[in-house]
Amino acid sequence: MKVISKQVPSAELDTSQGLTLRLLSEDRPFIRKFILSMVTNIPFKNAYPDHFSLDRVNKTFLLATVSFNEFSPELHRYFERILYELELGVCSPYHAARILEMKVLSMDEKRGLIQDKILGMIRRFPKSFDYDLFSEMQQFFLSFSDQYFRIRSVREIAQTLMALYLARKQICLKSEKAPKQRYVEVKIMHRRLNLPLGQKEALEVVIGMNMLRENELFKKGHLLKAIQNIIPEAELVVGSDYLDKEGEKPLHLITLEIEKAGGFEREEIVDLKRWLSRAIKGKVEHLQRTLFMPRNEEEILKYVVTLGQELRFARDLPQVILSFEKQTETNLVFTVILARLLLPKMPPLEDVLLASPLRPKIDRIKQLGMLRKKYPKEAAVFKVQLPLKEFLREDHSIDLYRARQSILHKLHAIFGEIRDYNGGMISKQNEVFKALEKDLDSIGKRHHHLLENFFHSLFPLEKRSLLDSKILKNLFLLLLEKIQTQQDFVTKEEGGHCYIVADSHALEKFQELSTPLITLDLEYDERIYKGFVSK
Repeated sequence: MKVISKQVPSAELDTSQGLTLRLLSEDRPFIRKFILSMVTNIPFKNAYPDHFSLDRVNKTFLLATVSFNEFSPELHRYFERILYELELGVCSPYHAARILEMKVLSMDEKRGLIQDKILGMIRRFPKSFDYDLFSEMQQFFLSFSDQYFRIRSVREIAQTLMALYLARKQICLKSEKAPKQRYVEVKIMHRRLNLPLGQKEALEVVIGMNMLRENELFKKGHLLKAIQNIIPEAELVVGSDYLDKEGEKPLHLITLEIEKAGGFEREEIVDLKRWLSRAIKGKVEHLQRTLFMPRNEEEILKYVVTLGQELRFARDLPQVILSFEKQTETNLVFTVILARLLLPKMPPLEDVLLASPLRPKIDRIKQLGMLRKKYPKEAAVFKVQLPLKEFLREDHSIDLYRARQSILHKLHAIFGEIRDYNGGMISKQNEVFKALEKDLDSIGKRHHHLLENFFHSLFPLEKRSLLDSKILKNLFLLLLEKIQTQQDFVTKEEGGHCYIVADSHALEKFQELSTPLITLDLEYDERIYKGFVSK
């Protein structure tokens, strides 16, 4: 019995006459089905064996023989690749099931195994799972193509379904107790995708979040942006996203997978688990109804006259008033009033505007008289459209201030230096904000959205443009500390100034302090933060 003297399990390929595979293993109940499935489901056309047999040897061993009369290089390479899998599978029912699952199971069989896995979890943990999980499962099955199931294991898909179910259950329970409060459930799981060219590591992110308003919007793009705030290099695994639309309760339920070149570091995964729920809250988009507000022509004429009166000397800069007019689905529309002196050798205002990259829609060109009976004053009223997408903030609100600055930069490129008639304080505030960003360096970049909200939540308004950026830096750093702590308030003294940031209900303790230089009134992450700086 030469064959029994070999190590068990043992597999060999014989190419002396055609191609023959011999596999020796212990005879176990699951072995026959495993071997039969592996050697008969060959991924080549008309690749059927000419001989197949399963013979018992010495009552305890099983010898499988698969023969092809003609040698084929493709078949030879295929069997060389699966020799290790055959030996591994005949040793363990677990490995045999996993190998069959990834290689030869039909999609119906795989879905059946997922259903069996779910049923087992319902019976094992009846307090956590109920039979309505099957409804979730059917909706999930209908949402994905066979390719999704082909490259993922039964265990991982079942985990995803259970994570979605538990996220929904937890959010519903919490929101019933406090319906006006935002709740977020996050589950992050490692995934191994079995692609044709090899395995790929990924992370699956499952989130559940209750809706507080009817006009809320939160989809895979919003979730991906929240993830990229924490891990900028993270990319969506195409075809991995699922958005639940059938739930009875008003909530957002999403799962998707992300990948990163070189894989994810342990610290990145820790940061994702720690910060994602907070980042998600800042990405909820609120749909707004469009406004109907006809333009006030009397106000336009008044501004035209006012700008003309500002032109008193030949060296005066062109005067500009910018005002927001309306928003469409794709564009922002601003009304621009510009007045200037027409000096010798200057082309007319209309010619300059029509040749500019602004592509304005000119309403009117008006002569405003002469300066010293020598230089004509001319004014133009025109509309400028900007693509809305370029000015969306992280929370999908529209940054009108940045859109306004964009038009000013373009006007500066056309006319040279200009005077922003109604933007003096805005310009000064911009200088202070830029200085604050510079002082905060990497911290400011990491928390840019929060920093913008912080700056525009400081009162009184005029103090924003007067205070030293170092004072604002200290207050912002204290705000970050308060956000990350459970204390009612945090304080700091530095450079003769007292800084306080507190929850709104805790600020009463500091009423007796001197009149503050500046106060903070910020809503962030569904909470209200109050603060001030005093001497």
